[in-house]
Amino acid sequence: MKIQTGDFIQLSFTSCLEDGTIIDSSEETNQYLEFTVGSHETLEVFENAVLDREIGEEFSIKLNPQDAFGEYSDQKIVKLSRDHVPPDFRPEIGKQIVLEHKMGDEEEEVVGIIKAFTTSNIIIDLNPPLAGKIVIISLKVVNINRE
Repeated sequence: MKIQTGDFIQLSFTSCLEDGTIIDSSEETNQYLEFTVGSHETLEVFENAVLDREIGEEFSIKLNPQDAFGEYSDQKIVKLSRDHVPPDFRPEIGKQIVLEHKMGDEEEEVVGIIKAFTTSNIIIDLNPPLAGKIVIISLKVVNINRE
């Protein structure tokens, strides 16, 4: 049976960088990538790549930065005044920090990495850790459910 639009499918996967560094794997998490084809629950590149595949079929997808975690942006490097953090906060280069960002009535948490600090400021990189990276995803069709 070949995958068609409307099928609910399960895929095992391994995501890695071009140099072979593994980012994520269904083997490690015991969770398959699952979605209904054509429902726009996942990236369009996945939707297109699975059509006409069969159970057991293996294939790879190369995601350029704009299709994955985005391009790296210097505009996402921010300077935070130490006045905005608790006095006992001890910054460490490479440490993850969670910031609260308020827009109107909505508030969201933004995760960043401390890149540098002085006595008055902390420099934080708000780019996703994999921004600017090409990601290769190896997939295998595990199950196809058709309604």
